[in-house]
Amino acid sequence: MHPQKLQNILNLSSEERYGYLIRTIADTQEVWIIKDQNTLADLGDEDEKTTIPIFPEQHFAELLLIDSWASFSTEIIDLDTFMLWLDEFQSKDIQLAGFPKPDLTGVVGSAEELRNHILHELQQYE
Repeated sequence: MHPQKLQNILNLSSEERYGYLIRTIADTQEVWIIKDQNTLADLGDEDEKTTIPIFPEQHFAELLLIDSWASFSTEIIDLDTFMLWLDEFQSKDIQLAGFPKPDLTGVVGSAEELRNHILHELQQYE
């Protein structure tokens, strides 16, 4: 990705980046995550809830491979598999952080909310 495009997208507000995430997921049918061998990256929150960051493209996920996540890697998940994961996340009350920046700012919501946004966007493609 061209560095200027990357920077332009990172300069979007959290809500605009979230919209970009949903549109890109619907278009590419892919989601990017950060994980080590057995564990998904967890941003946590002030209530100690598990909060899994997700990304529209690998470049953005790689920006967070620093500090405590330096030994982690990015992984692509196809949309069908990810939608199954959302069921499990919902049952375990795991939140998702949609496209956080390296400063960890981003839109955080439930798996159900994310599923609904993705399904709504997918309907636009029919």
